[in-house]
Amino acid sequence: MRAKAIHVLLGKVIISCVLVASLQSQAIAGVPTYHNYDTGWNHNQYVTYMATGANTSYGLWQQAFDFTPADTETFHSLVLTITLGCGYDYVDNTADVYLMADSDGLPGTVLDTWHFEDTLPVYSTPHPRPVLACYGDGQVTLTAGQRYWISLGTDGGNSVISWFQNTTGYSSKWCRNEGAGWNVISSNITSPVFRVNLVPEPMTLSLLAIGGLALIRRQRRG
Repeated sequence: MRAKAIHVLLGKVIISCVLVASLQSQAIAGVPTYHNYDTGWNHNQYVTYMATGANTSYGLWQQAFDFTPADTETFHSLVLTITLGCGYDYVDNTADVYLMADSDGLPGTVLDTWHFEDTLPVYSTPHPRPVLACYGDGQVTLTAGQRYWISLGTDGGNSVISWFQNTTGYSSKWCRNEGAGWNVISSNITSPVFRVNLVPEPMTLSLLAIGGLALIRRQRRG
């Protein structure tokens, strides 16, 4: 009987440890400060914003949407869902993603940038979500309540990139650069999907560990 009780206790302790480890790994991976995906990373698979290369029929289109972080902390990562546009020339497959500061209501200084080549999947339904993870170098701090911009472009002349719209009702300011500077397309429109993560504070990890220990103690008393 005593052996059975010990096995039950050990099982509870293992489950608790796994739970704590899972929570810690999520925290280490970055804490979301802006997140407009629906449950299960879902989004609108049929309505997109296009970023295009200079050799397309659209000419050069670089898109940008603003967001405001809820916390002040070091930038950790950006996650977004984009694919190659459906029915276009796939010779070029490049994407450029930018994290930008605000300049009087327009995208301003580039804080971080990521370049991807031969990475994007061709559009299909259902398609992968999310597709790209852009990691920071630990040098950028975002400030709660301030406006920032996520921008998508391409240096691939024939690339057409689809950036999918959210279904959660989040809206943003929409700007476009067609080679001559940024212009406001809409001051309030449904934004494309992306998630901005910050580096968790050490206190957050400590609280997770303490909570896990408390859970283990409760399991033992039970």
